[in-house]
Amino acid sequence: MKVSLICLILATIQHSSTAKLSSVARGLSSNSDTDKNKKRMERRNLKKNKSKGKKKCDPEDVQLSDYPQWQNEVGYWIGQYSFFGADGDPYQPDSWNYPYDHYKGFITGNVERNHYRQRNVFLYPPQTTEICTNDPSVTGEGTCGQNGNSKMFFADQTATTCSLDPEKGGVIEGPYMGVFKTKTELIGRQNALLYQVYLDKDAFDFLEEDVLNQSQLTTIVKNAANETIRVRNAQGFGMDGNPSYASFYRETKVTREQFYAELASTLEQYVILESDTCGGTGIDGCQLHLEQSFSINVETSSDTSTRSSGGEFNATYATDITEGEF
Repeated sequence: MKVSLICLILATIQHSSTAKLSSVARGLSSNSDTDKNKKRMERRNLKKNKSKGKKKCDPEDVQLSDYPQWQNEVGYWIGQYSFFGADGDPYQPDSWNYPYDHYKGFITGNVERNHYRQRNVFLYPPQTTEICTNDPSVTGEGTCGQNGNSKMFFADQTATTCSLDPEKGGVIEGPYMGVFKTKTELIGRQNALLYQVYLDKDAFDFLEEDVLNQSQLTTIVKNAANETIRVRNAQGFGMDGNPSYASFYRETKVTREQFYAELASTLEQYVILESDTCGGTGIDGCQLHLEQSFSINVETSSDTSTRSSGGEFNATYATDITEGEF
């Protein structure tokens, strides 16, 4: 009887202990689950807070002047130009009978917020006597071999995309006319820009991939005389992938006074008639056109054709234009 009572007591104690341990275990498990849920909620809240505080990218907030390459584009540039055809010889178009081996360019450029503006006047010397003998045609009112001529261009470019990645800052890209994809990237040691134009495969049923149309490298450096030098090389490609043209533009940044003095001197040197100067507006019209770069907020208009050269970009010309020449 005593043995049975002892066994009963021991069994009761054992059952009680087991129950307590089970309860403790359940409590520990419950606490563990609570801790896990708590940590999970904390992580969710942290993610939400990070998401709320995350900076959004807005193209309107882009400041192109923050990037040395764009800032260096600002000012007055005088260029010595050469333009070559697919065979490597100076280009000879059918509709513009003036030399392309050596001619001059006068360019102004400016940036404001996410906008870049450029205005160009290109001046061409009289055609050679040899070529005029076979082709005496001219554009305007001059005489082949005696008078040169001029072209006007303008470009207004806006950053339509942006990135929070510092490595992609200052990039301008966008479509044009529904058939081109354009992009300008900042490369090198803050001294170069790469601008490329592709034919959009989605715009052509027969294209399986985008096709490179133009690739242009711009490099800006200081020479030994502490002058700011800009060199531009544009390479053109046909749809078959073969080269179609190449340009070699050598430009120097100058003061406003030097710029307009050289413009007047070159107009005289090339014997360009006033009626053939900047669409018939003369040197005063050239100056009004060129100074538009420094009035980015002022709208300009033209009833001539337009072309694209990167991002949201219009390059309008008052006279004939050769593809790739800008």
